[in-house]
Amino acid sequence: MRGLRGPDLRVVADEAAKRGYVRLACEARLHLGAMEWRAGDRGSARARLADAQREAAARRLALIAREARTASGASPRLGADRRLTTTAVTHI
Repeated sequence: MRGLRGPDLRVVADEAAKRGYVRLACEARLHLGAMEWRAGDRGSARARLADAQREAAARRLALIAREARTASGASPRLGADRRLTTTAVTHI
């Protein structure tokens, strides 16, 4: 997914979901959420990562679900002020 821009990732996520490629759709949403987080759009990033985490967990895609949960801040990698630390997003 590296090298794709935000609009490209949205198209990948939408098309993959439409065609039944759930894993690819979840990964695209995960990367898009991480990109939004790094760009400072925290609200959209949290919502997108939460959606990716729920879908991945429902489909038993444990690694993607864990990465989305970590990137969205629902993990021990949070700083004292409850913000996402750099390590949680840069590993994606």
